[in-house]
Amino acid sequence: MLPFFVLSTVLLVAAGLSSDCQYVKSKYMLSDVDTVKSCFESYTLDKSFADLIVSNLEIIGDVYPYVDIARNPPQDMQRRNVIYYQAKLAEVKKDISNSGNVISKIFRPTMKFINSFHDGHFGLSVYDPSKGKENIFSSVYGILPFFWHVLPDKNGDLKVYIGPSSIVDFPDEATLELIKNNFNAKVAVTEVDGIDAFKFFSEFFEDYDIMKTLRGSLQRTQYSTNNGFKLLSYPMEKLFTTHTVKYSDGTTFTFVVTIINTNGSRSRSDPVINPVPEVSFVSIKEERDAVEKLKHFVMKKPGSKASRSSHKYIPCGLKNDMNYIVINSFSPDDLDAFADELAECIDDFDQNDKPISVLLPMNGGGYIILEYLAFNWLFPNADFRELGAFRKTDSNEIIAVENGYALSLADVDNDCQDYTQKTVDKFWEKTDVDDLGNGVKHSRTKKGFMVYKDVMSEYFQFGLKKNIRKPTDVIVVTDGFCFSACSIFVDNVLRTGSGIVTGAGPTYPGDERFVAAQCPSAVVTTDEYFDEVKDNDEHGFYFATPVFETYNISQSESEVIPTDYDVMRIDKHLGYYDMMNLNLEDVLDHTKAVYKEFQTKCNSANQRLLMVSDKCESDDKHALDVGYACGSNGEWDDKKCLIATCEPGYYVDFESNKCVECNCDVRPPASGAATVGPVVTFMLVAIISLLNIIF
Repeated sequence: MLPFFVLSTVLLVAAGLSSDCQYVKSKYMLSDVDTVKSCFESYTLDKSFADLIVSNLEIIGDVYPYVDIARNPPQDMQRRNVIYYQAKLAEVKKDISNSGNVISKIFRPTMKFINSFHDGHFGLSVYDPSKGKENIFSSVYGILPFFWHVLPDKNGDLKVYIGPSSIVDFPDEATLELIKNNFNAKVAVTEVDGIDAFKFFSEFFEDYDIMKTLRGSLQRTQYSTNNGFKLLSYPMEKLFTTHTVKYSDGTTFTFVVTIINTNGSRSRSDPVINPVPEVSFVSIKEERDAVEKLKHFVMKKPGSKASRSSHKYIPCGLKNDMNYIVINSFSPDDLDAFADELAECIDDFDQNDKPISVLLPMNGGGYIILEYLAFNWLFPNADFRELGAFRKTDSNEIIAVENGYALSLADVDNDCQDYTQKTVDKFWEKTDVDDLGNGVKHSRTKKGFMVYKDVMSEYFQFGLKKNIRKPTDVIVVTDGFCFSACSIFVDNVLRTGSGIVTGAGPTYPGDERFVAAQCPSAVVTTDEYFDEVKDNDEHGFYFATPVFETYNISQSESEVIPTDYDVMRIDKHLGYYDMMNLNLEDVLDHTKAVYKEFQTKCNSANQRLLMVSDKCESDDKHALDVGYACGSNGEWDDKKCLIATCEPGYYVDFESNKCVECNCDVRPPASGAATVGPVVTFMLVAIISLLNIIF
């Protein structure tokens, strides 16, 4: 599972710069908007750049697992785009052929097409590989000259408020004073350009946004426009237009987007922007190297407990009877230090029995090995399982069979035996056809277990042991931006019922659906497998795409909705709105309130989260933990006991409420107590085996 996101950096051919582009290259504060626009709309690339982009999109059309379901997505998807891949690609090819090789006219229709799938793992990353090519636009950012917030008013209704930016100054002093006064007086913004304020800001990036819900789009736009976003990826109309803001009291002001070139000549008085962290991309080789590096991890001698709150990667501690751990990313530049800090934090948690808050602010993912450590050290009894399958196409046969990607799966019909070079052909021969409705059929391979038993035993020595928490003693806080490795972490928690998952950030008026995480899928880059696009790097870009669809094992064989479309909802909205500027004491007050509430109340829509209790019993001798299910009245039902976890070698069948034998389980044998060592995340184990195969 490799996280991916569009980095939106632009590479330019070293062909001499126009005077407009010389201005863009040299200046820091780009106040001459017309000149910037002229540069963006006139710079041309070599034709081979455009041709290669089209070739990649054609290959992805044969690889992408969701081409079929995109034609008839589930009805409950909020941003339910019905997309016919080949028809849309034909439109993109026409736009590119008419582009005159102008960079913006190539890049925008491509990005609009890609992002219409709202899939952060499907994308184009253009960069400067330092091969003599001129790079200008990679450092050009847009930022609004104010901060906008979504906060409840005195009646509890969410409103849009505008306050002064802490990064850039509003160019007009009188307007800045108006903004300050109205913000302090809590005067809400009602319209921008005659459009409802919520609608304007949530759709600021129009069809270029990757989030699956309007709420997610609203929040990501808030983070991006308040802190800085790469300019070239988005529509010129809004970036170079004067906009009019109207308050509820009738007052107005106008603004344009502030443009900054971070590589330009900066004076001391110029602002320093703080762009929102993007989704982290980790290559297969990088993931493999990380696995090897951490295979024999030995925790260093812990420092003082007082230092935990100032950890570089994972601040943690105990505050007001609540343990907390903050994980901003799974992509550190020092893997050992990350693992050390994680082990220190969890070892501290094991010395008390207080509840734990796991905070994931703006976590764009990273190394799966680190997600694996965090999940399994925090939830040692969990038995997360998943199934994988490939869309049946010629291109996927190249990836799955010829290059061994299918060897990451185990045969569900053959005692969970790993597929081998000798048996993988038979795996590929069988075709299952799913009926997605409205005449849409989906041909795929049989589903296989994403699990292997040759995981390194060194990982089992760490994690909670003495004080393993009940599911209702762990509160996970996501802001919905949680991508890839972070998404896998949250998805694990939800699907195993290992903790209470809460959402922080604004809801969208009229629709409070909150998607917990984004894109828990496996990713490849096209130039890894296809010779016709092997020159991607020479042109300074690469394409990535999900390569196979995943399914939760609790789903029946007839289930046709993959996890990327089987949206997992949070248990409760936290009522905390600003994860970008995290106020630790404030958010912990909210998580403590949720902890207290869930001692008696619950989310009736989530039947996997249980109130584990000694008073609950099961006649299944392999059950480890048993608990009360949530009743339809939103309270724990003391007459309905379900199995929460099973001993190693067995998994919970949620439909039958039984422990089912599973030869794929890689946890250590049960010692008879309900506090066994960390379980291995199956998705990671599959990747470890896959990496060993490929490399």
